[in-house]
Amino acid sequence: MNDLTTTHTQLPAKIDDLAKFVLIGREKTVALKAEIRAIEKAGLATEVYNQKLEEQRQFSDILLQAEVRMGELTREIPKASGGDRRSEDFKKVTSDYFEKTKQEAIQELGLTQTQVKHFEAMARNPDLVEQARETAAAENRPITRKDVLDLTSIREAKRQDGYDQIASNCKLANKLVTAMTALINLPGDPESIKAMCKGTALVADTIQDLRMQISKLQTILRELERR
Repeated sequence: MNDLTTTHTQLPAKIDDLAKFVLIGREKTVALKAEIRAIEKAGLATEVYNQKLEEQRQFSDILLQAEVRMGELTREIPKASGGDRRSEDFKKVTSDYFEKTKQEAIQELGLTQTQVKHFEAMARNPDLVEQARETAAAENRPITRKDVLDLTSIREAKRQDGYDQIASNCKLANKLVTAMTALINLPGDPESIKAMCKGTALVADTIQDLRMQISKLQTILRELERR
């Protein structure tokens, strides 16, 4: 595992090497946890234990950065082969993947669709990555991918709630327009109004529907004011 030792600014440049670093790095993380448990059971000196904890913290941070970087690169691989829509940064480190589909590239790199999905979620939210790193540092513990993904899940859920609210508002607006259009299209001359009021429920139903839609719209407006 010594070949994995690196710094924040010295991650593997090529996507192939970066993928290997991520995959082997995950194994090293597991090995470090096992070493720490062994040190605890053996009752070794506190200094040895603290050194191993610090090694775990530093390497976990580097590995997380590598996974975020991988997400930045895989986001640019088109689902279909061909084309030249990638950034210059992408072209420098992925020349062997210009003509591959995203699925082919992921498989060749030895990654899974789920891993790439997680990497890309972190790459899309660099502020949450930094937030998770700061929290882990303040708590004096290793950063984990889960720390970031928990935050991205919350953000995605809020975003989806917003989309759902917009869709609901649009449906309500359409209903309101339909009700208002029905009122506008009602005949306005006295004779027609008298005829409609003698037995038809059209006018009453339309007005009732309009009142209901306006009430719903007012409820939404009150909710928006509270936000």
